[in-house]
Amino acid sequence: MGFVSPSFTFGWRRSGDRATAPAVGRRWETVGLSLGSAQEVGGTDDNEEPNLESKWNRREFLSMGAGMGAAGLGLPDQADARFLSDIFKGEGKDVFQRTSFIYDVDQFGLREVSFGDALSRLAKKNVVLLGDHKNSLADHLLSARLIKELKLRRGKVAVALQEVQGRFQPALESYVQGRIGEDKLYKVTQWKTRSTVPFDNFLGIFWICRRYNIPMIAANAETEVLDKVRSSGLQALSQLERRRTVVDPEGFARSLNDIRFPSYEKAVIAPTFNVLSGRGLLGKQPDPKNYFSSRILCDEAIATNIALFMQQHPDTLVIAVMNNDRIKYELGVPDRVLRVASSVGVNNVELGSVLLNLTTSEAGVDPRTNSLRTSYEVITGDPEMPSTFLRLCDMIWYANPANLNAEPGRKRGGSLLF
Repeated sequence: MGFVSPSFTFGWRRSGDRATAPAVGRRWETVGLSLGSAQEVGGTDDNEEPNLESKWNRREFLSMGAGMGAAGLGLPDQADARFLSDIFKGEGKDVFQRTSFIYDVDQFGLREVSFGDALSRLAKKNVVLLGDHKNSLADHLLSARLIKELKLRRGKVAVALQEVQGRFQPALESYVQGRIGEDKLYKVTQWKTRSTVPFDNFLGIFWICRRYNIPMIAANAETEVLDKVRSSGLQALSQLERRRTVVDPEGFARSLNDIRFPSYEKAVIAPTFNVLSGRGLLGKQPDPKNYFSSRILCDEAIATNIALFMQQHPDTLVIAVMNNDRIKYELGVPDRVLRVASSVGVNNVELGSVLLNLTTSEAGVDPRTNSLRTSYEVITGDPEMPSTFLRLCDMIWYANPANLNAEPGRKRGGSLLF
C-alpha cells in the first residue's frame, strides 16, 4: 500500500495528486564552542562563568558525559575539565574555524566555501534554519557555536526551538532574563513528557542565549494538537485549535497542490513514516494519512511562529534549530516560512537552510554520480517545463566534537565541547 496524502475536510481541500557531487569525508576534528569574553558581551568579567544552577551545571554535565562516552557521543572525561574551562572563558575559535568544513549546495553537487564567507552570508539573512540530528550532542553544540558567531556578526538575533511548544514561551523568557535556572526550565517546559531529545543536549544553546541575552522562541505546536491529528486527522481539531496553529489556511491548503509536493512526500515524509512505524513509535497500525497531516501541521506551526516573530521584529535574524528532516528538500519548514511571512506582511525574506553533519544515507545517493544527492528531480508533465528540482538545502556544515587530536604542548584524552 502506497503512502497517500489526505484530502482535507478542514475548511480546505486538496484537489488531487500531481503527481557531480564530491563525496564528503569525515575530515573534522572538533567543534570549539566558546561562550566569549567580556569584550564581546560587555559588562562581564572575563573569568566569569554562566550562572548555572542546581543539577544542570557544567561540572555535573561533564560528570554525566564521562559515563556516556561509550555511547558514541564524544563527551569529555574529567581530565578535560581544565582545558574546557579555558575554552569556556573565550578561547577555541581558531579550532572551530580550522575544523569546520562547509559546502554550498546546488542541483549539480557541492562546492566548498570558507568559514568566513559562510558566516558572512548567513549573517545577512532574515532567517537561518539549522537542521540537526535530534539526539546528537555534537550537532547541538555546533548549533550553539553558530548562534554565537551569528550574534557577534549580526547583533540582533533570536533563536527558535522546535523542541519547545508555544505555551511555554514565558518560561524561555524567564530563563534568558535569569529568573529561573536550567532545572526549573526543564520542569516548567514539561521536557520529560513533551520531548524525545535529551535536555542536556540543549544546554550549550541555552547557555549561549542566556549569556548573550538572545531571545528564544517556543516554535512548536502543542503535543495535544499533534496527537489528536495523528489519531483522528485534521478534521478532529476545533476551530480554536485551527486558528492558533494555522494563520494562513488558504496558503496551507494551496501548498499541497504544488506540483513538486508528491516528490517531496516520497523523498522525505514517507521514509520517516516507514522508519517510525517500523520501530513501533507511532503506536499500533498508524494511519499514514493522519501521520502526514500531523507532520505538515507541525511544519506549519513552526513556520508560523517564526513568521509572527519576524513580523514584530523585522530587524532581527531568526536562527531556528530543528530536526533536519524538516529542512530537507525545501517544502517542509523553509517554503512555509516564506509563504506565511508573506501572508502576514513580511516580504522579501532572505532564508538560509543549513544541514549539520549530514550523511549520504540521509540525503540519498544521486544515481548520476553515486554520491550524496543534492537535488530531487520532479517530472512535471508540462511540455514547457518538463522537469524541475527540489534542492536539498543551501549549505551543509560538517564539524564534530569527537576525536580531537591533541595540539602541540597540550595532552588530553577527551573531546572539546565549549
